[in-house]
Order: sequence, then structure tokens, then C-alpha cells
Amino acid sequence: MGGGIETAYDPPDRPTLFFTRNYYAHDIALDDRHRRDRYRFQGTYWDRFYDVTVNGMYDFVSDGQMAAEYRTKDFELKTAGRTELEVRQEKPFWIANFFTRVRVNDFQSVNQELPSFQLNWHPFEIPSTGIICENIFKASYLNFVFSEDVQPRQNLSSSRISTHPFIYRPLLFGPLIATPEAGFIGIAYSDSPSGRSAGQALGELGLKLETALSKHCTSWKHVAEPYLHYQFLTTPRVPTDHHFIFSIQDGWDKLNLLRFGIRNSFFIKSPVGIVRPLWVDLWANAFFNTPTVPQAIPKGYLDVEWIPTPRTFCSLNSGWNFQEKQLDFINARIDWTLNENIAFGIEYRHRSRFDWRKADFYNFILESVRTQKELLDSTLSDRRDTFLFRIFSRLTPDWTARFNLRQGWNREHKQGPFTEYQIEMTRVVFQHWRLIFGYENREDDHRFSFSFLLQPLSSIEKQKEGEKVIGKRGSVNNSHPL
Repeated sequence: MGGGIETAYDPPDRPTLFFTRNYYAHDIALDDRHRRDRYRFQGTYWDRFYDVTVNGMYDFVSDGQMAAEYRTKDFELKTAGRTELEVRQEKPFWIANFFTRVRVNDFQSVNQELPSFQLNWHPFEIPSTGIICENIFKASYLNFVFSEDVQPRQNLSSSRISTHPFIYRPLLFGPLIATPEAGFIGIAYSDSPSGRSAGQALGELGLKLETALSKHCTSWKHVAEPYLHYQFLTTPRVPTDHHFIFSIQDGWDKLNLLRFGIRNSFFIKSPVGIVRPLWVDLWANAFFNTPTVPQAIPKGYLDVEWIPTPRTFCSLNSGWNFQEKQLDFINARIDWTLNENIAFGIEYRHRSRFDWRKADFYNFILESVRTQKELLDSTLSDRRDTFLFRIFSRLTPDWTARFNLRQGWNREHKQGPFTEYQIEMTRVVFQHWRLIFGYENREDDHRFSFSFLLQPLSSIEKQKEGEKVIGKRGSVNNSHPL
């Protein structure tokens, strides 16, 4: 048994947004079958003062197995969120961020930033040269605190200062665009595993070559864009095991990589204007002088987006492993809106044991410094197949129904197959009130939920906008993972 309340503060005379979700229950956890008191208090705040914006969020949770929401709209059992604050100021030539993140739940492992300051210079041109310059400077005091469940644990802490100047110069050779690139990564740590300060430094070089070829008729146009992108990172001054790894921004290492491929776009004229019903990107990577990758071109990739009708969307993301001669992964998806009263979606996802679970799929430093055997023996290798189905139906003007199904099989680490589903019925009462009943059948338990919510339409739209703004904060530390 449990109950919760949501609140929304959205004054019409200023841009302030403040939303909270608070839930209390006396029930069981997945790892504890005895009933006990459990809770979750979440909140997000956003405001603007002239050219300064303030983003904040908090998430206090009683235990690590607490469901993300008592209204599980996305049918996911999520881990606890972040507790953090960002103050951001934008000027014509720079953007400054003051940011802090703290741990409030003992069961979490959190890279605390106490605090961090980041300064991004807007790209500018060196006069009379055509060279574009960028730079990012960041200063932090970091404290990586491990969960109380991790034994033995040794927390990490250090001051960290980094700079990343980067220059590039587009050159035109008829229809060909060549863009040479160069940069420097410098990081200083006040502490390291040896107990002394450490300084990291490496250089980067790159070259982009791209062009566009087109063929058009009366009602359609095909644009083919062949491209090459060469990236080279020098051997770092300090090996990765000689300095702390707080986040993926510390995972710089040697790289000698060429990405090559061809993008295809098909455009047609329609009553609403020019649309692109089909987009195809076929590409691969070539590794040079990389002992951890014995085959120069180990994998090839195909990405497709197809919109056969205005109400249908199809996508395919896939990879073929040339080295192992097998399908590396495939994510296939179809979304179809039949009419204003019914829509459904189907997905199939397959991941082989050779497709690594990385924070940034397009960063290949990991493959360059870790052998395939090391990766196979880690949790980054996790083979599985998943089928997803979802449907929405407006039964009457006041009644809607949602159904989500998730089925998994062929899982590694002695995990058996599973079937989970969720049913949600919503009734509109007095225009702005929502009466919601939900049932979830999960792999480990069953859940019923009942909600009675007041959500004015204007607040709903602003809430979505506020969540988008706050959600962007998570991308700050995800630029270059190891």
C-alpha cells in the first residue's frame, strides 16, 4: 500500500517552474520481501533571471530498489536520480556554468562535484586566416563516493583543472570540403593513486573530407554524401592507471581511427512542402596500428530512417561484426498512428556479446586500449534479445487505455527469459482532473496503482519544456568516454 502527491508551481507572470513528486509506501523491495516503510521525494526547479538560468533537481530515496515513479508511465524500474544545481550565464562570446552535484542516498555511487566551474568560449575566427578556434576550461573539486554496498571501497578525491583548445579550418576544393583539425587536452590533478599530483597531456589531429552528389527529377531528389573523418590521439603523457578516473572526461587515450561512409537522403514534394521520407547511413571504422584490434575494419554499421506515410515511422540501427562473422546488434522499430484514436509501436532489439555497453556509442577509445578478451570478461559484454510492444487507444473522449509489453530472452550471466507488461486506464474528470488506474506484472512482483491528478493543460506543456531544459544538464559530462 502506498500513496503520493504531485505539485506544480507555475506562476503566469514569470518563467519559474517547480515540480515535485512525493511518494510513500509500506511494501516490499525486490531484494527484501519483508514489508517496510519506503519513500521517494523528487523535485525539479528551473528559473531565469535576465541572462542567468538556474536548474536544480533533487531525489531522496529510501532504498536502491524503489521504483522511479508511482505513476510508471514509461514502464521502467529506474535507479535514483541526481541531486544537483546549475547556474548558467550566456554572453555573446562565452557561456559560464557553475555546477554542483552531491550524494544524498548512501546506496548510490556518485561522482560529487563540490563544485565545478566551466567556461566555454564561443567559436571565433582568427582574423584573415579562416581558422576557427574553440576552447573549454573546467575547474572542479571531485569526490567519487562509492555505494555502501561496494566492499571494500576506497573513495577518490582530487582537485581537477582541464583545458581543451581546438582549431579547424574548412577548405573548399570545388565540391569537396576538407577540414583539418588540431587540438590539445591538458588535465591537472592535485592527487593520484601514488599520492602525488599528476598532469595529463595529449594532442589530437584530424581531417574531415565530405562532399554531396545529387540527382533530382520532377517530384523527388536523391542526395548522396560520401565522407571520411580521420582522428588521431597521441599517447597520453600519463597512463590511465596512474591518475584517477572520475568520469568519462578522464578516459583519454591513444586512438588512430578513420570513419568512412556514405549518407543518402531522399526528398519528395508533398502537400505540406518538401519532406525526407528515407535516410540511410552506411559506415564503418578502420583502426590503424592498434594492437587491441587485430582486424583493420572489425565492424560495419547501417542506420536507416523511413517514413512511408505521414503516420508511420520505421528505423533500423544495426552492426555487422566482420571479425566474428556475425550480427553485432540490431534495433528495429515501427511506430504507426492509425488515426486519432489508436496508435501502436513494435521494437526488436538484439545485442551480441561483442557489442559493448558504452556511455557514448560513437567513441571508440575503449576498443583501442582494451583487448576483446578483457571486454568479454567485463559487464560491458551483455548478450540479450528483447521484444517491445506498446499500444494507445482512446476508447471514448474521456477514456484512454495504454498497454506495454516487454519480453526478453537469450540473456547471459545465467539470467532466464522474462515477460513483463503494464496496463493503464485513464479517465478525464471535470476537464483537468485525471483518474488513473494501473497494473504492472514485472519479473519479480506485481503492482497496482491508483492516481487522481490535477493537471491544467498549460502546466502540462510547460512541464514538458522544463523537463527538456533540465534533461540537457546530463550531457555536460558525456563528451569523451573511455
